[in-house]
Amino acid sequence: MKPEPHISNEPPQGAADEVRRAGPIGKVLLLSRLLGLFRDMTLTAMLGSTATAEALRAALRIPVMLRDMISEGTLSASFSPAYREQQQSQNPEAALLFSRAALSSLLLLLGVTLTLLAWNAEAVMTLIFPGLELHEEAVENFRRLLPYLALVPLMAVLKGILHCHRKDASALFPQALQNAALICAGLLLVASQVSESERAQGWTVAFLAGSGVGLVWLIIHLLKVTRFPWPTFHWKVPGQRRFLLDFGTLLASQILLQAYSLLAFHLASELPTGSITWLETAFRFHFFPVALVGVSLGIVAGDESADLASRGEHQRLAQMLTRNQRLAAFLGFLAGAGLLATSTSIIDTLFVRGEFSLEDGLKTADILWWYCFAVPFGCMNIGLQRTAIAIGLRKKVMLISLIGLGLQVGLLFGQVLPMNTRTIALAYVASTVLSWIFLKWVLHKNLDLPRPRIVAGLKLLILGILVHQTAFHSIRYLDEYLPQFLGRDLSILGFSIVTGIFLALVVGQRLRMKEAQDMWIVIKPWTVKRSDQAR
Repeated sequence: MKPEPHISNEPPQGAADEVRRAGPIGKVLLLSRLLGLFRDMTLTAMLGSTATAEALRAALRIPVMLRDMISEGTLSASFSPAYREQQQSQNPEAALLFSRAALSSLLLLLGVTLTLLAWNAEAVMTLIFPGLELHEEAVENFRRLLPYLALVPLMAVLKGILHCHRKDASALFPQALQNAALICAGLLLVASQVSESERAQGWTVAFLAGSGVGLVWLIIHLLKVTRFPWPTFHWKVPGQRRFLLDFGTLLASQILLQAYSLLAFHLASELPTGSITWLETAFRFHFFPVALVGVSLGIVAGDESADLASRGEHQRLAQMLTRNQRLAAFLGFLAGAGLLATSTSIIDTLFVRGEFSLEDGLKTADILWWYCFAVPFGCMNIGLQRTAIAIGLRKKVMLISLIGLGLQVGLLFGQVLPMNTRTIALAYVASTVLSWIFLKWVLHKNLDLPRPRIVAGLKLLILGILVHQTAFHSIRYLDEYLPQFLGRDLSILGFSIVTGIFLALVVGQRLRMKEAQDMWIVIKPWTVKRSDQAR
């Protein structure tokens, strides 16, 4: 049964408020992802696809995965609903008491996890990465990175509090700081005359140092809006039960989602040397638009859904989610189309240098081509999942994740397709699409969402084809006729990307697509602010 709409006594917000809020979030995410891109370029130039690179990437995989599970996905979607409820409580201390209890429970969970991983580091690495050539080096790097897990719960809670106080940019900036630290360290290591193993060790030290700087940043900005949530033994506070239920469900769901990553690395470690590097580089780059579009809009969708659901305003929630999803589909589809056209040029221009050979680039581009098909669905899934959690559909979210994992396992172990990096990428794409179908169906049953618009879908398809063909032929003709000069390949790539964005805005508005106007709402504050600064 669909809930009855609640009539709010508060004045209604503008229809574009949620979209406009995504602008500052997208700006910080863009900076972070650009720095992440340069970080990956630095790492591939430093170590290429060698056995040392495979060992380092394997060691980084588990700490990064746990960070993504706790900080980026699970906590941001489960903390906001409970914290928002306490913000509306009659007790002015309720939100602070809840955040202290939530932090304490997370510290206990990560403390146990850290202890188990420290005792069983070698067994864990052997189980997940059985085919590594430099197994001992991977275990040593993994142990060196374990202290990072002690920072994850604290940083996660601080980010959650800042999001709830609408300090989204401050909450997201620490990742940019860590990426900057890794880039600086990587450039120094590339220039130094040290061995590959010493370079890998230096990278792990920079990883930890960048995390520490990010934590200091979060504490400074948190103290500007509220008090620090010191750990406590008083866990039985209002909001804690809901948080633990939401967190437990989302954690189980994230474990199922991250099982793909572990499964992919497990299988890639038994393929030829370099497979882990090719697969991870392609996956990270496909995630560039997903993080930029999906995460920024997903944060808004989850936070606004929690706020509206706590006040019972289900009609406004449905309207907000519809607008959010249409913009995510618009941006995600066009980003996927553009990336599909430029994948080979991107990898060749940005990554083929240093120890990363042309052959490595071709194999990475081939994998990235498949990942492009998951981009629009990945962009939409984040907002759908966080909204489903906000309105209490925990079990259904977990079931959908389980179905997605089952499809991946079936494709990878069903012996229907040959086992290679393409098959691993294809399994991810199929699971992402299936998860989107089920999430849309579940939310349609529980919210009064409008039916998909066929005409709008056809317009988006036409625009996507136009963006793809323009980018593809721009690169082709410019590469053929443009004379050689410093930065030529990067200029060609940049021109193609800018042309695609321009077409999306201009042609989209000519086709009277509301999503093109929303895209301009997101971009306009950036350009206006820059022009004001120029004056």
